[in-house]
Amino acid sequence: MIYLELFLVAFVATFITELSGFMDSVKDWLGRWLGRPVRRLRPFDCSLCMTWWTCLAYAVGCGKLSVMTLAYVALLAMLARPMAELARAFVEVVLSLCRMWSDWIDID
Repeated sequence: MIYLELFLVAFVATFITELSGFMDSVKDWLGRWLGRPVRRLRPFDCSLCMTWWTCLAYAVGCGKLSVMTLAYVALLAMLARPMAELARAFVEVVLSLCRMWSDWIDID
């Protein structure tokens, strides 16, 4: 069960860093507050770093840290960018299906 939970944590971390735009908003706000642009905010704007640290913290917090879970967390971190690309592709497929359906029901 911990492996599914870690996968979901990795997905959420990847979504926040790569897809949601939340980190760009945070960097913009921080840049305005500091009076200079903020380009990097590691580990928060790096999907690999964010996945690694959040999954690691989750495993430690659950008391499930072992060599096997550590290796799995490393694998999830390594696959964070491909996971984001798959999520983007999934969204594009769903949007294409919605457009096709919309075109189909508008037939006169």
